[in-house]
Amino acid sequence: MKRILPLLLLSAASMQASAVSPYLNKVWEYRPAPGQFVNLLPEYEEGDTEEDIISKAEEAICFERMPGMISLGAYGGYVTVAFDHPVVNAHGKYDFRIFGNSFVTDETTASAEPGIVLVSRDVNGNGLPDDPWYELAGSEYNNPKTLHDFNISYFRPDPSATPNPDGDNSTITDAHYIRFSTNDPAMAEGYIARNVFHTQSYWPEWLDDDTLSFSGALLPDNVTETDGVFSSAPFPWGYADNQPNVDEKGFSLDWAVDDEGKPVVLTHADFIRIYTAECRQMGLLGEESTEISGGEDLHPDAVYSPEWPENPDVPGSVSRIEIADWALLTSHGGVMTLRLSETVEFNLYSAAGREAMRFSLAEGTHSIDITSLPSGIYILRGGSKTLKITR
Repeated sequence: MKRILPLLLLSAASMQASAVSPYLNKVWEYRPAPGQFVNLLPEYEEGDTEEDIISKAEEAICFERMPGMISLGAYGGYVTVAFDHPVVNAHGKYDFRIFGNSFVTDETTASAEPGIVLVSRDVNGNGLPDDPWYELAGSEYNNPKTLHDFNISYFRPDPSATPNPDGDNSTITDAHYIRFSTNDPAMAEGYIARNVFHTQSYWPEWLDDDTLSFSGALLPDNVTETDGVFSSAPFPWGYADNQPNVDEKGFSLDWAVDDEGKPVVLTHADFIRIYTAECRQMGLLGEESTEISGGEDLHPDAVYSPEWPENPDVPGSVSRIEIADWALLTSHGGVMTLRLSETVEFNLYSAAGREAMRFSLAEGTHSIDITSLPSGIYILRGGSKTLKITR
């Protein structure tokens, strides 16, 4: 069994490193799916090239905490960003934040448009985001309603086609504006509708493609409709443009999983990618689309230890976690989130030593509601590991 060595967090000054910025510094790729804010956030001007739009996207979300905003459009649209330094894995802590424009008014009114976050390291050393990507597994990763192999293709609309208004909703000027097809039998195909509030083209005008295809994970439907009013509720944790910015605690590189869903150990991340992970139309609100307004490294002066365990057969690669037990991912709001590599029996004790809960969990990620317990300090014991938590 490989021993997991502690991460060494040192100040930049102690390493004689130059000052770094805590905010996003570069947009490497910006490829939105069609949507009502495409060509507006950022604004497309006649003759703009892809490089021009990437530069505008960079100006909108980089160099300051929340300087502006870009839209990723409907499902699959993505942006690839980076800081001016690697984001270090401060093991057991949140490492960075991604800001959006989500809000929650009350229990029945919310606007969360979750985007999945991926990270990558510059393994081949060429300075480009062309190495393997790892998903930061959020709260819905093991939800049986999450589809992990979802594919979608959008087809450029014919500008001479006759619009097909929605007779039941006067705000929809073309209910069949942009057609898409998917590999999900339950969804099969559908349309991005056009509305009266945004009359520009919803197709990325700087791209010559007549078909735009994306793949990834499709999160469970988070939308409810009551008397024609749509609300999209946030998930507990782990997605961009999901929780309001004031409530967004951040993302941890500890959550990284490979293509098989197995945890991996990352020393750091050089690149971050966010993509819209819902595929839903919401009437006059338009398609569900992830918006990004900035990003922040939560410990920009940290450096990673070269002694962190690597795969000795593949220089610069990562290792799967080999500790055969469990990890506490988050514990806030009365919910504990645990990730297990095997079945574990748990006991939760009060500070006075009284057993408060007993439960067994199988391999995977699980959320345990402890809101019924009195506030205080508790001891969580599972297998050979014991942790102190607060409620």
